[in-house]
Amino acid sequence: MKLHPMQLEGEFTVKGKLRGLPQEYLEKYVHRLVEEEKWETFMDVLALILYGVMLFPNIENFIDSAAINAFVGYKDRSENPVTAVLAEVYGTLSQCYELKGGKLLCCLPMLYVWFFSRVSENTLNATCPVDELLQCKPNMKGANKWAQLCASLNVEQVKWNVLWMQRSEIIYYCGRYPNVPLIGIKCCINYNPVLAQWQFGYPMRGSPTLTSLAILQIYYKEGTFAEVLHQIRNAWGNVVRAERDPRPWTVDEGIPYDFWIAERVRIVKLPFKLVSPNLDYEK
Repeated sequence: MKLHPMQLEGEFTVKGKLRGLPQEYLEKYVHRLVEEEKWETFMDVLALILYGVMLFPNIENFIDSAAINAFVGYKDRSENPVTAVLAEVYGTLSQCYELKGGKLLCCLPMLYVWFFSRVSENTLNATCPVDELLQCKPNMKGANKWAQLCASLNVEQVKWNVLWMQRSEIIYYCGRYPNVPLIGIKCCINYNPVLAQWQFGYPMRGSPTLTSLAILQIYYKEGTFAEVLHQIRNAWGNVVRAERDPRPWTVDEGIPYDFWIAERVRIVKLPFKLVSPNLDYEK
């Protein structure tokens, strides 16, 4: 950031037991950089603000140390923030389910665009999800309506393949893990490619096996997990990419996927009366 370490250290504060930089301070610094035409530093500081406000928000008007560390990882070590974003989204959703409530803050604008691109109708030749949103957006208000919509969707109402998504080789597992472990700024969690075959353009051949869905879920505030983090980083040094999963044991073709998903709904006990979703669109 082109600031002396001692000067920057003096700007750090503690808010809600978290250490970080006030957003107001960074915004004033950005304006000063514009006046001085220091564009390279301007881009770095602006990116840091976006990391704290959009990608990894936590406390309003505050860029905490976790978001700062994620930005430094990208800037200094070329670490792709996508895995951290996925970890935060999955980790937050999982925690909300366990606690029977909560709030998702991470990447809400992007998640909204992504979700809408999968359930929107009457969009023609859209080359990206933003194009679809501009063509036709839902007039949905209130958490209950969105929850009802999500619970009521069926396989025919979801666009599993979209024109703007290019198919490429898929990461199916890393090292000794049967799925893909993700390191986030607040947690580690895994995602299961075996559940995303429709999005990859392939049919669901059966129910996923318990082994393929082995759970990895760690929240840093619950303790120190340096050894686990070390193992995950090593696993990412042995990534297995393929067009199709080369392991036959990840799916039990004797149990239909529809049966498995119905059983999951019964266990999870979705608290909604399922009705056919009705999206009112604004043209």
